[in-house]
Amino acid sequence: MHYGINNGPNGYHNWGGNTPIQQLVDDYEMMDGSKFDWNTPAQKADPYTGRDPRFYATILYDGADWKPRPSDVIGLDPVSQIQTGYYNNGGATINGIDTRSSPVENWNGTRTHYYTRKFIDPNPALPDNQSNFQLIPWPFIRYTEIVFNYIEACLALGEEADARLWLNRIRFRAGMPAINDAGQDLVNRYRNERRIELVYEEHRYHDARRWMIPAETVGRGIKSILVNGTIKAGATPHVPYRHDKTRYNYTYTVVDNNENERRKWEDKMYFRPILRDEMNRNDKLVQNPGY
Repeated sequence: MHYGINNGPNGYHNWGGNTPIQQLVDDYEMMDGSKFDWNTPAQKADPYTGRDPRFYATILYDGADWKPRPSDVIGLDPVSQIQTGYYNNGGATINGIDTRSSPVENWNGTRTHYYTRKFIDPNPALPDNQSNFQLIPWPFIRYTEIVFNYIEACLALGEEADARLWLNRIRFRAGMPAINDAGQDLVNRYRNERRIELVYEEHRYHDARRWMIPAETVGRGIKSILVNGTIKAGATPHVPYRHDKTRYNYTYTVVDNNENERRKWEDKMYFRPILRDEMNRNDKLVQNPGY
């Protein structure tokens, strides 16, 4: 399958088709099980440290280690790190190799400054291009989904002890600590756990509608991250640039992203319209509300 070239970073001559939004990134907890919070100064200054291990298995972020660059790019990035920010070495600003203003390809980069890692073969010997098929299996259903469905049934029946037991088993497998939530807090924790565990497995569309929360999810629009790096006073810049917290100060700014799509929610979208051809074939059909 060509998932790698379709969705990988443009600094690898990939196309950046589906990229994570900031809201998804923020939903990954800290390693101790606490919620990530931009209002916590240490987390705002270093948002990609100490997160749920599934974050690192799912998201490619600025400074993340990845595969060796293609032969025509490796001179710009010999250490194989994702570059989705803008960096100043004390003079002109350097555009990250994986931005939409990349010196490699400037038409197909991420609009959110993230890329997906999940479902891309991490084999460094396998370049993601049209002549190479990657060998990552695509799950149509897996045991974890069955467990999640059981947890949701337990919650609907008020069987919270069983729900916590199985939710914690999923968390333990990922390396995360146990939770002790109850009531609506437990429901919310379950929903977040399902969101990050099953991300990109084609569940979220149906989950949000089943839970009747898309006004708060789809309706909130898209946010992305703006990463800026500046050389520290007295430090020697890397040439070519590479991510280095000892030499650069990094700032992370969450911004609204409306450049490509403006998401909004209308309740009619709980349904789908009946095709006009079908309506014309049967004058007894009544169109769904709002269409």
